[in-house]
Amino acid sequence: MPDAPELTKRLDAIAQRFCDRLRPYEKIRKNREANPHGPTKPLELTRMQPDIEEFLREGVIACMAADRPELAAGFKTYICAELHRQVLEEHWPLVGWAGIDRADQDARAHWEKEKQRSIPVPRPWDPAVGNESSRRKAAPLSAPSDLPLRRRGPGGFPADIEKHMAIAEVVSKHASDWRTNRESWTQQETLDRICTDLDTEAENSSLYDAPVNWKDGKTGTLKGAKARGWADALKLAGPKLITGQIFTHLKMVRKHEANHN
Repeated sequence: MPDAPELTKRLDAIAQRFCDRLRPYEKIRKNREANPHGPTKPLELTRMQPDIEEFLREGVIACMAADRPELAAGFKTYICAELHRQVLEEHWPLVGWAGIDRADQDARAHWEKEKQRSIPVPRPWDPAVGNESSRRKAAPLSAPSDLPLRRRGPGGFPADIEKHMAIAEVVSKHASDWRTNRESWTQQETLDRICTDLDTEAENSSLYDAPVNWKDGKTGTLKGAKARGWADALKLAGPKLITGQIFTHLKMVRKHEANHN
């Protein structure tokens, strides 16, 4: 087992590569600082998302290989904290937090599977991979070959289908024909009932929560106001914000249904 300084050095190297990968996004943040009300195009964020997940996998596997699972949790916390610090709050929904959680779980499952097989996971600090010929034979830590493929949503992010289905279930209570008739759920009176039900359900499950950036008041249509939930956001920003968010959930449900029929 490598000693703590070697593992720390390894994690520092991964963290540096992670920060380097985030650097192209800095231009987006600087443009927003120069023009607070201007549009932003977070395309670079969607492109880097798979890499962010790979950095997390690599760090977690390194910690598990060193028999330091507590450092794996700390490394994940670091990745999430740095994303919160670097990424504009209005783009937080695009970061793909569910994908980060799954990457952590995949890495741990991969390590457990390797232990059960008694196949050592290659480690950069092992003498066995100290020369060029043996390094070519070793599978890279950052790309385990047997990790399960995940269905991804728009922009390459893993689809949070449970949340999409939960939102759609509430909409169905008030507009059972939402699949064929958008107007059935976008009328003000119907939206009022849907938002009230979503807030009620959110008291018992995070699946029904309103977006975090609404509660922080960072969404442009809220103009700095902090919405306590769905109904409050409807009151503060009007129906366009609500219908746009709900439509995204319903669209993902339709896509899921089409893929499984």
